[in-house]
Parts: sequence; structure tokens; C-alpha cells
Amino acid sequence: MKKFGTVVFLIGILSFFPSTILAGTNAGDVEIGAQIILSNTSVDNDDTTTFTIAGKISIFATSWLSLGITPSGSLTESDSGDSSSIFFEFEPNFHFNTSGINVPYFGPHVGFIKFESGTTDETEFSYGAQIGFKTFFSENTALDSQLRFTRWEIFDTEFDDLSLRLGINIYF
Repeated sequence: MKKFGTVVFLIGILSFFPSTILAGTNAGDVEIGAQIILSNTSVDNDDTTTFTIAGKISIFATSWLSLGITPSGSLTESDSGDSSSIFFEFEPNFHFNTSGINVPYFGPHVGFIKFESGTTDETEFSYGAQIGFKTFFSENTALDSQLRFTRWEIFDTEFDDLSLRLGINIYF
């Protein structure tokens, strides 16, 4: 929990750091990013914490609306057996203050998860929402901080996932 508090503190400081950078998002911009994800998944009063790496590509339809896809994957080793999961999600995000250094956003996401464990695999629908902000360090580079909730059902069990995502985005 101490690490989580430190990360939130640093993000807070960076979000209010004064700068003269002229940045923001514009219609037609392409956003490519990479994220490190710390997530807590709850299943029937059992919590699991995992680290995951994700990619991201979005196109800005307007300066305030991006349409993107986010693939991610994880490998889990446990006493009950190893498993892997792959998420592929579509996420429209609505941005505010698009000409500033700090650009808050929110949006829904829908997609699918492919889960494999031992000789069993299943592909299911996933959905959720995210809220975050981007802090521009140059005209074409931003730190992306996001809190995301995702729900899915595998093997007749519902999973609720709350994740903190930190990443770097490059804009073309």
C-alpha cells in the first residue's frame, strides 16, 4: 500500500507542475502508448494482485474524442496452476481541457478476454470504465495515469478488476 501511496503522490505533484509546454490533443492525432498495470482482481472474497503490460493505439476523431484499442496480456503462476489471459478492448475516451498540459478523460471500454489454464480455455465478453489524465512533458509525449474497472465472467464465475495503469504516450 505504501508503494501505491507514493505513486499517487508523485502523480499529484506532476499534475500541478507548472510548465510552458504547448501541448494537447487535436483531431487526427494518433496516440501510441505502453502501460504498466497493477491490478487487484476480486473473486468470491479472494483477491489477487497482478502486474501486466499493455499497449495502446488511439485516433482522435475530434480534439476531445479518441477511439482506441488496448491489447494486454498476463501470465499467472500459483499453487493451483499456471494461467494466462489476453484482453483486447475497444475504448472511446472523452477528453477535457484538450489544449492544456493536463488533459483529464473518461470513457467506457468493451472487449473480450481469452483465459487459458491447464487444458481449459474460454473466451468471454468484458466491459467497464476508466478515468484518467495525461500530463504532457513535450508537444508529443505525455504521462498517462488511469484508474480502470473491468468485469468479466469465466467458468461461471464473475471477476471484478480494479487497476492502476501508468504509461507513456507518444502523439503523431
